[in-house]
Amino acid sequence: MKDSSSNWRSFRGARQTQKDLAEFLGMKMQQIQRYEAERYQSISLRRLEMIADALCLETSLTPKLSGNREISPVDLSNAASFPVGEMYRRGWFGAYRGTLIKALKEAPEQLAAFFERAYGPHAPLRRRYSRSRDIPHEPALLAWEARVMILADARPPATAFRPATASHDWLRTLIGFSAVRGGVKRIEGYLRDAGIVFLVEPALPGMQVDGAALRTANDVAVLALTVRDYRIEFVLAGANAPAQPYHSPYRDRSI
Repeated sequence: MKDSSSNWRSFRGARQTQKDLAEFLGMKMQQIQRYEAERYQSISLRRLEMIADALCLETSLTPKLSGNREISPVDLSNAASFPVGEMYRRGWFGAYRGTLIKALKEAPEQLAAFFERAYGPHAPLRRRYSRSRDIPHEPALLAWEARVMILADARPPATAFRPATASHDWLRTLIGFSAVRGGVKRIEGYLRDAGIVFLVEPALPGMQVDGAALRTANDVAVLALTVRDYRIEFVLAGANAPAQPYHSPYRDRSI
C-alpha cells in the first residue's frame, strides 16, 4: 500500500492528522498508526476501501493467485499418511459400510476410489499452491480438495464462470455481503449466479488452510472455506483464476 501511505502523508500536509482520519472513520487512532507502520499489509479489503474513499483515492483490484509452496501431486503409495480415520467418520467414502478397522486395512483401495471420483485420470496433472505461514499436511489438504470437488460436481451451477464477470463492481458487491446479516447465504447465491460453487467444508487436521479457489475435473469453478476462518476476502485473489488451493493469512474479522 505504498501509494495510500504516501497520499496520506500529503493529506496530513494539508493540516490533517491520523487522529482526524480515525475520527472520520469511527476508528481508534492506534489502528491507523498500526496500518501505517506495516504499510497496510494486514488491512482487510473492506477497510482498505473505506480508507481510500475517505482520502478520495481511486482504487482498483488486480486479482492474482500466488503462493509460496507448490503442493505435491496425489501419491497413494503411502496410504497411512492420509487421515483415513477422519475421512471415514465424516462419511467421505460414500456407500462404504465396513467398520473403521476394515477401512484402515483397505485404505489404499478406498483412497484410490475416492480420488478417482474427484479427479478422474487427471490427478497427476493438477498444479496446486498454498500460501501459509506454516507447512500444510499435504495428504490432508489433497483429501479435503478432493472432497470439495466431489461436492461441487454433484451440484454444478447452471452457467459456467467467466473471469470477466469479476469486475470491480461485482467484487465490491461481494465484499459488501460480509457486513450484513445472512451474508454467507447471499454470497452462496451471488457466486452461483456467476457460475461459481461456494462451499464450506471443515478442515482436516494439519491442513493449515482457510480456503481454496479451484476448478474440478469437470471444469466447475469452486470457492471453498474451512471453518478455521470465516473470512471471505481470500476468494477475491482467485476470482480470475480459480484453479489452486489458497491460504488466507488474515484472521482479524469474521463475516
